[in-house]
Amino acid sequence: MEKESNYLFIVNPKAGKGKSSHALSEIKAYLNKIEKNTKIILTEYKKHATHIVHELSSQFDHIIAVGGDGTLNEVINGLDITSHVNLGLLPVGSGNDFSLSLKQPKKLSDNLDVIFNNNFSLNNNKLRLGVVKFREKDTDEYKEHKFANAMGLGFDALVAHYNEGNKTLSGILSYITAIFKAIRYYYPLESEAIIGEKVISGKKLLFSVAKGKTSGGGFYLTPTAELFDDEFGICIIDFVKRFKLLRSLPLAIVNKLDTLEEALLTNMNSIEIHLKDPSHIHTDGEVISHSATNVKIELLKGNVKVISKMRDV
Repeated sequence: MEKESNYLFIVNPKAGKGKSSHALSEIKAYLNKIEKNTKIILTEYKKHATHIVHELSSQFDHIIAVGGDGTLNEVINGLDITSHVNLGLLPVGSGNDFSLSLKQPKKLSDNLDVIFNNNFSLNNNKLRLGVVKFREKDTDEYKEHKFANAMGLGFDALVAHYNEGNKTLSGILSYITAIFKAIRYYYPLESEAIIGEKVISGKKLLFSVAKGKTSGGGFYLTPTAELFDDEFGICIIDFVKRFKLLRSLPLAIVNKLDTLEEALLTNMNSIEIHLKDPSHIHTDGEVISHSATNVKIELLKGNVKVISKMRDV
């Protein structure tokens, strides 16, 4: 007899400024109506989801992250990409950029239907995760961190830093508030970037390297990215002064960043960045370093099977 599939839901009750807690009752009501082997675990502290996946992923066929991009990031950093596990997401976070590129339904119940009605094509939804390897100021050791949607250096990461401290607003409003804080304190990145055989140097505003098209709750920093391609979308923007920055920000919201002369948009499977002065780094909106100086971003060799209706054949 074929083994029955089972499902682990990892819920971040703080995601979306508490929005996931309201979603939890709907999830439980849905699960009570179906005859499936399911388990729900609520995270209790930062990186708890990573620890849960490390310990329990071998016992489940499907792991569903309930939260935003940050919750998903914790899950994938505990995941063995050589395992049989199928990865799902119920997007109830602040930004939900990964979900936007995945073209998930808006309604929670519709996403649950996709998961439990097997209305998806895993063979076509194989995601190669990104990994950022970075060395911090005054250290020789490189650290590593995976990401599913996007990573950023410079202004992008500074915004993520201020957004983490916002306990009231959610979504793009939260990021816009963080942007105005970052504008007060941002600085140029004196840098050298190696992309393929090209070297790009000078003062930069930000670097964004992504599998998804948007970051920060809907800013189209990497519109050329495609989740299931074997390349990143890469955005490099030259340093600009405050007035030009304020005037240019709406271009990222309406997906017109390609009209900004200071912006370089390209696609590549790796990039190496050397910084004169340390910078914040974010992965999927979560700050992982405040003092990175040498950064390498590349694709992992394996892939993760993502539950989605997208790319069905």
